[in-house]
Amino acid sequence: MATNLPDNSSSTQQFFNGYFNQSVPMDSQIYNQLYTFFFNKTASANTAANLAQNVMILTYNNNLDPLQIIKDFEKAATQSEFKILLITFFNSLRGPTSKIGYSNNLFTNQWIQRNILP
Repeated sequence: MATNLPDNSSSTQQFFNGYFNQSVPMDSQIYNQLYTFFFNKTASANTAANLAQNVMILTYNNNLDPLQIIKDFEKAATQSEFKILLITFFNSLRGPTSKIGYSNNLFTNQWIQRNILP
């Protein structure tokens, strides 16, 4: 039977099967330092583990030193300053169309809005 679908043994399909599962080497000592820092800030084991993992992945992918990031976070005097630094760190490595902590509210013109039924 003739088909235009590629066969399952193609090298392209094998490459893209693991495309989003790239391994990131993590030093256990650095991970433990990150985890301890975030656990002291959040008092949640699950949150600390997620933040430590995300910081490790982002710093590895962008050739940054995770311990330097923690030193920058330690400069925050209050919890709100820490949150701002954390959001700024995550946003600095994202595209301009998907920022965390910002919302773009669209307002409808009053003449158009008046014609829309509730």
